[in-house]
Amino acid sequence: MNDKLQYENINVDYIIPVPLHKKRLRKRGYNQSLLIANQLSKINKKEVLDIVVRSKNTDFLSKLSKKERIKKLQNVFTLSKNENRIYKKDLLIVDDIFTTGTTTNEISKNLLNSGASKIYVITFATGKNIY
Repeated sequence: MNDKLQYENINVDYIIPVPLHKKRLRKRGYNQSLLIANQLSKINKKEVLDIVVRSKNTDFLSKLSKKERIKKLQNVFTLSKNENRIYKKDLLIVDDIFTTGTTTNEISKNLLNSGASKIYVITFATGKNIY
């Protein structure tokens, strides 16, 4: 993932992991997107801002269509603390799996509405039937 960032000459101010809902985090014990973000942070010496909150616990989205995902993820993400730090900043959203892009699109809208300048997205893998 870091090689891709370097190849594309992507330089950001902060790294933003896709959050899990607190119930899912308790059950799983870790947030894989946060783990990836932390590693990219160490390599690139960029701070991870864990400011996006998944305020609703959604079912697993893997079997839903893009249209169903959009409906399920409306108003699911909010920003918590430090949102003033992203004003006019370039951000990298880190997700584990890209399927339809709905999750990162919803998060991007919140970040842009809070004053972020540019949003980049990087994912570890893509799911099947990604469109």
